[in-house]
Amino acid sequence: MTSKSLFDTFKVYRVYKALSVPLIINDMICNRIMKSQKFVSLSPKLYKWSCQYIGHNFTNFILQSTYCKIFTAGNSI
Repeated sequence: MTSKSLFDTFKVYRVYKALSVPLIINDMICNRIMKSQKFVSLSPKLYKWSCQYIGHNFTNFILQSTYCKIFTAGNSI
């Protein structure tokens, strides 16, 4: 069995078939970071800091493309 056919076989059994590998890695990283109690407790300060230094639009874009996809399944408004 070649590596390409092995990969195709694995892809058929993958739970998140619709997601690409970068999206799966993004979700895994977000999940691991959110398990950190220190990160969770500092998140309001981090949000205020990022809005102040890089702007509201860019901060919201980052959050929508990473964490919001996990919790809200996309934009609701």
